[in-house]
Amino acid sequence: MFLNTLGNLYKAEDLNRILKKIVKIYNEKYPDGDVVLPHISNHTLRHTFATRLCESGMNVKTIQYILGHSKVTMDIYTEVTNEFKKNEMEGFNDYLLNICDRQ
Repeated sequence: MFLNTLGNLYKAEDLNRILKKIVKIYNEKYPDGDVVLPHISNHTLRHTFATRLCESGMNVKTIQYILGHSKVTMDIYTEVTNEFKKNEMEGFNDYLLNICDRQ
């Protein structure tokens, strides 16, 4: 959620217009820079927020509540980075090794 100077929520189209302007200004200011900003929308920010919540280990039901969704949240709004997936699998491997060591 983003508030304007009057304390009201931005409408989605207004926020998208602002983000587009920010990206354009940055890319024009640094045309030969190493980083070129891609198109960013409020939907992009929502996806990123959901992904970071997921990567932090937050409970799926809590994420769904925060985003105001039920079934679609995990399928549509979250994308896990390769590094996070690798770390999760390493943690699972450690878990399995720990179980085997106990037997």
